[in-house]
Amino acid sequence: IWICERFKMNLTEGLPQGFAVKAYEIEIESGALFWMQLSEKLENAPEEETAEALTGAIKSISRAGAAVPLFALGVDDARRIYDRLVWFMLGGEDVAKRTANTDKRPKERLLSYSADIAAIYAAFMQVYGIDLYATDKKGHDLIETMHWWKFKALLDNLPDGNKLTDFYIRFRSMDLSKLPGKSNADREYYKSVASIKDMVAMDRPQAEKRESWLDKRARELKQEKAPTNEG
Repeated sequence: IWICERFKMNLTEGLPQGFAVKAYEIEIESGALFWMQLSEKLENAPEEETAEALTGAIKSISRAGAAVPLFALGVDDARRIYDRLVWFMLGGEDVAKRTANTDKRPKERLLSYSADIAAIYAAFMQVYGIDLYATDKKGHDLIETMHWWKFKALLDNLPDGNKLTDFYIRFRSMDLSKLPGKSNADREYYKSVASIKDMVAMDRPQAEKRESWLDKRARELKQEKAPTNEG
């Protein structure tokens, strides 16, 4: 399925294997495992490494049926492709709209595809009966071939009642400053929660101190789209 760049994809329209930017058709990797690994790599990657890492998802670029190397594209077209790759990684979310929700997102990282893979696997088995490591006739695990957006939809909509949501994500998302602390019972509960948060926390020494590459790009896009007073 090829998606014109002016439209936002959603699951009612299908699962894209690529997208179009002007006259170019770009085929990309769509498997969940690839994007899980790429997301982990980009989590704290320096900004100068993000474009190169993202373009590793490109399988082919063509125009009118003829292959076109990435280096042959102009800067503007390359930037549009880069933004569409981010769009795909976010599951079809408009990158520029991230700025509107920055304050609502938790400061702490809630999920790691690598550290939490066992809990993710168990949750999919428990809730959906899906074995992410079931192997097909070609020797590929389901987690490799399942479409990234399908995986994200299932993961993002996991109900309560599993260790991933009820333990890891729950305690990582708890704000200690909002817990009551007047009574002895309150203070004991605070200590208990703080201890569990420390146990399940993921090291993120820089992420809370600087703007992420994704939020920076979202801010840049918002500025580019803002009306000017010239003329």
